Amino acid sequence: MARIRTIKPEFPQSESMGRISRDARLCFVQLWTIADDSGRLRGASRMLASLLFPYDDDAPGLIDGWLTELEREECIHRYKSDGQHYIEICNWLSHQKIDKPSESKIPSFANIREDSPRIREHSTLDQGMDQGMDQGEEADDDHEKIEKRKTYGTEKNVMLTENQYHNLETDLGDSLLKSCIEELSSAKAMKGYKYKRDDLAIRKWVIDAVKKKQLTNSPTILSVPIVSEKPTCKACGSTNLAPAWCRVCHWDYIQEPKQWLIDNPIEVKS
Repeated sequence: MARIRTIKPEFPQSESMGRISRDARLCFVQLWTIADDSGRLRGASRMLASLLFPYDDDAPGLIDGWLTELEREECIHRYKSDGQHYIEICNWLSHQKIDKPSESKIPSFANIREDSPRIREHSTLDQGMDQGMDQGEEADDDHEKIEKRKTYGTEKNVMLTENQYHNLETDLGDSLLKSCIEELSSAKAMKGYKYKRDDLAIRKWVIDAVKKKQLTNSPTILSVPIVSEKPTCKACGSTNLAPAWCRVCHWDYIQEPKQWLIDNPIEVKS
């Protein structure tokens, strides 16, 4: 069922969007309209072409290439479960704010087994036409799989590739990223958390956890009332003073020397 979604004003300036074609960008935005509240949808290419581009006869032969572009930029995950093809939109909650989300009936990408094969589905129209292109793209996918991950964090248990680290640093900034890495490193060491991809864990929950801690630990400015002591008459001790004399004993404490006043206190008769 189609849903109303929103597009942020900064979407066109995103670097990842600048690295894909215009048709792939349009495809990406239209995927949001048929994704459920968890950012998941069925991923059969021919079905998507008929739903998203009903008036474009060439869409069935091109849509798989657009999805490949989006997958390469880590905008989507394509996977298979129980013989069905699915798509999960990465960083879904950063794209959309969902009020009262309904539970997804589609299995999540994170729950797919580590040894499940990478999915690249082709329609029958383009299997023979661009076979050479597909082989090159599969080689890029294999290179992406074996890209060496580096360890980060105090416990050296946060695993990120250089590309993943760079993308996070671009989106979050150096300071926030380091705080997120330390938060995830601590959680994995103390609670035994395990993730297929630590960069997605950082985007899904670690960022929010770090920001909440920063708000909780921020110093609170307390307003301390300033107490000023009222001046008193040195002669009678009254605080009922005029600008230059005491209203009780009528002593002119401006003209008379103060020390004389202290040495010779005046008795006030009631």
